[in-house]
Amino acid sequence: MNTLWIRAFLEAAEHKSLSKASEKLNLTQPALSKQIRNLEQWLGVELFRRSALGVELTEEGVRFRERIRPVLSEIESIRDDLRKMRKISPIRLGALPSLATHYLPSKLTELKRQGIHVDMKVLSSTDEIVAQLQNGVLDAGIGQKSDTFPKSFRVDNLFSEPFYAIVPDTHRLRGRKSVALADLKEEALIVYPHPCDVRIIVAEAYRKNGWNPVIAMEIPFGESIPGFVAAGAGISILPEIMAGHLPHASLKAIPIEPQGITRTICLMTPHRATGKKLLRVF
Repeated sequence: MNTLWIRAFLEAAEHKSLSKASEKLNLTQPALSKQIRNLEQWLGVELFRRSALGVELTEEGVRFRERIRPVLSEIESIRDDLRKMRKISPIRLGALPSLATHYLPSKLTELKRQGIHVDMKVLSSTDEIVAQLQNGVLDAGIGQKSDTFPKSFRVDNLFSEPFYAIVPDTHRLRGRKSVALADLKEEALIVYPHPCDVRIIVAEAYRKNGWNPVIAMEIPFGESIPGFVAAGAGISILPEIMAGHLPHASLKAIPIEPQGITRTICLMTPHRATGKKLLRVF
């Protein structure tokens, strides 16, 4: 039994005419008659007595109309509620801390203006974002592109960015317009703990050159690496989106050239429609 059968039955019962009911439902009369026959066959009873003057309900038809009206009303109410949920349920978005702070605020504001609601969850690594996408905790994520993403994901590149050396104004490199990675290999680095994406990228760049990074301090997530650099605890290597928002005037962001460090930021989601909706703004 489906709701079209029920609507065909109720319209015919109200109008006592198959032709009027078919006009109301924008169906041909044979199509409407077929819907009613399907319903009668499913129920195993006759619902109408047919004559040249139209149709009238049988006793079973009267009882069925009484019982089915509230059922159909409840079904339609459930459908409407679910459609509203689909329209207003926020998109659950995972993001790396630097992107949540410097890239997403204007994007999420614009999405809200368009009636698209987003709940953002800040996670320390792209691996965590991917795991929560796979288990259904998140609907979409913004993080560092990787070749290891599940093939079922929709992945859209958003931008690529270089890394900079962050030094205090007392540092020996402060006057340089650019530095090579080799200039930094003996420097004490201030880093976030594993599994931070930024730390992993920097460490991999060192290892490719046969070096081991010298770690001066591990700063807990949520704390400010630039603050410790400004205090003279060491230097750091950070992506452009962070280097462009240094909170201390005494710090300098120096490009790492040539053959610097870069990363690509992407939007990833298991749901192609979600990705398409977010890309209109991202």
